[in-house]
Amino acid sequence: RMACKEDIAVLERKWGMHYFNCCYNDALISLIEEEREAEISVLEIGCDCGASLLEIRNRFPNARLYGSEINAKAAQVASHFAQVAVNNIEEKNLPFSGEKFDYILFGDVLEHLHNPLDALVYCRELLGDEGCVLASIPNLMHISVMEEILRGDFTYRESGLLDKTHIHFFTYNEMLRMFQEAGYEIGKIVINRYPMSDRQEQLTEALLALDGRAERFMYET
Repeated sequence: RMACKEDIAVLERKWGMHYFNCCYNDALISLIEEEREAEISVLEIGCDCGASLLEIRNRFPNARLYGSEINAKAAQVASHFAQVAVNNIEEKNLPFSGEKFDYILFGDVLEHLHNPLDALVYCRELLGDEGCVLASIPNLMHISVMEEILRGDFTYRESGLLDKTHIHFFTYNEMLRMFQEAGYEIGKIVINRYPMSDRQEQLTEALLALDGRAERFMYET
């Protein structure tokens, strides 16, 4: 659950966290196409308190669960039902030697890394022969951000597309290039569309008319 504005300072002071995410990432978990009794091995990078890992256990009771989390207090919560390493994935020091993963999850994490490409290259070596990475990444090209830029604004916020803790920003094309450069074959892309105001609809049409190379979904997602 996202913290209200009044709680954020307390969370950062007491727990060293911008917010605690206690909601699982259904969009990512739904991409795990396995039988319920499958004995899969799942690693989540930036697992926070483990909400997504716990939901994976609910759906796949024989799953072996692992996490990587930079915040020790959040990792302590997740460690009640998963093997969790307190580490920074960019240091390439995961302690799960000998384990090959069927799934590695990055749920809104890659944009927080200094070198997300390097992290993906490292994780590729941790995957089994048929293993895959499941990632959700915010799209900077969404019309709400473009609308701000055209007004001359680029205002960071506590959460969302312009989360103040984001280090990297991605468009759809940049996401594809990153995974391809890291040596992955892209198997499936799912996009989340959000309702647009009349003003945003008009602005999208105007932007599409300026450059025929962009596609509508790039502004809607």
